[in-house]
Amino acid sequence: MNKILIVAGFEFMQTARRWQFLLITLGLPLFVALIFWLSYISQTHAGKSLDLALKEGAKIYVSNVPEELLPVQGSEMVVADSCPPISKTVLACIRFDKEWLKTGTVDLIASEQKALGLATSLRKRIDTLIREGLLANSLSKEQMDRLNRSSQVSLYFQNEAGIFAYDYHKLLVPVLFTIIFILSLSTASTFLLQSVSEEKENRTMEILLSAMRDTELITGKVLGLGSAAMTQVLVWMLGFVLLVPPLAKNMGISIQFHQVPWSHWFLAILVLGMGFLMYAAIMIGVGALGANYKDSQQMSSFFLISSFLPLYVLQMVANDLNGPMAFFLGLFPLTSPMVIILRFCLGSIALWDLLLSLFCLGLGMAFSIFMAVRCFRIGSLSYQRRPTWKEIRHSLW
Repeated sequence: MNKILIVAGFEFMQTARRWQFLLITLGLPLFVALIFWLSYISQTHAGKSLDLALKEGAKIYVSNVPEELLPVQGSEMVVADSCPPISKTVLACIRFDKEWLKTGTVDLIASEQKALGLATSLRKRIDTLIREGLLANSLSKEQMDRLNRSSQVSLYFQNEAGIFAYDYHKLLVPVLFTIIFILSLSTASTFLLQSVSEEKENRTMEILLSAMRDTELITGKVLGLGSAAMTQVLVWMLGFVLLVPPLAKNMGISIQFHQVPWSHWFLAILVLGMGFLMYAAIMIGVGALGANYKDSQQMSSFFLISSFLPLYVLQMVANDLNGPMAFFLGLFPLTSPMVIILRFCLGSIALWDLLLSLFCLGLGMAFSIFMAVRCFRIGSLSYQRRPTWKEIRHSLW
């Protein structure tokens, strides 16, 4: 046990001292927050810029207006026979095609610097102009206003007990789990793969195996790098807890962590630990089998892509949380971590279904650890080459 703790402490300190580890651990929450903030600013910038230009006196001209349309001439719209030159006072010109009723073609003329932004921000105004023109004689002003405003959809769900308002806090744990799980796999598994590959290349592995058993070395590495990964997870979770509420409030979304059920947090921590141990064991086995670090990276890409598979079919899984796709991905160990959390938090998964998924994940974790030990025994002392399939088969059985 003492040897395991020595290896675990060494691996933890060796990883924690890497500048990449410190940068990702401390800077990632801020970087993610910056990305979300920039995305929000980018989505609202075009509309705000348009409103500001109109307040400063710029006009939008409309030409070649079809007889079928009777556009409402507001302070920002000017109907003209032709489009005037674009200038500071002429922000853009909307020109209808001569056969607009058949083709639906509308030209938007603007300066080259503002063309793309105005194409996005003016699209809603063009649609409003057309609707008002077509319906002006058949709808009242109140009906027209209602037509041009977006509907406020309140989401409810129904079960045997009745109809209840949908709680959007159910999404919080699946979203955070997915982000943290992917990031922990991308960083911690890379460090683990790199540690095994580098020690194999520089023959440090020989010295270590002469002083301890291979199971002790593997256990120490998983504990050490697992502790480093969990340190990252704790820092990221703290960062998300501090940054997500103000960001959500700025976007008009109310998030309160205390409203998330404790069962969601407990299952997320359990599945995260099991999933991490499974992929950590896989990375150890792959790192030992590869001829060098680059070779091991190529071999590990299949397993990392498999862990991201639920993201590619997320819409199919979310549309039917108890369907065959969700059920199968929840049982397959490489894809089950994300799907288990998604099904448990968002749907009413049966207890037997949840226990079966956890059992399959635990089975996959145990099998990965068994295979990692076997692969480590044959691959750790094979230099500059991969073990042959015959050698691997004999070592496994």
